[in-house]
Amino acid sequence: MPMSLRETLQLTVAALMHATGDSQSELAGALGLTQTQVSRRQAGRTAWTLDDWQEVPLPPAEERRTLR
Repeated sequence: MPMSLRETLQLTVAALMHATGDSQSELAGALGLTQTQVSRRQAGRTAWTLDDWQEVPLPPAEERRTLR
């Protein structure tokens, strides 16, 4: 059975946090959420929304090219 979009997002967020060394508290600060809200989303008790991610700043264009 394929993963749902919700599960895929949870795993992607966890992988990115691991890769960058960011904590839930640091992610929460960047998103304008509390650590508890991030924890609930990562545990699947609350769904991530597109609005959660609208405040995330994109890296400069030259850095984005290296992320591909």
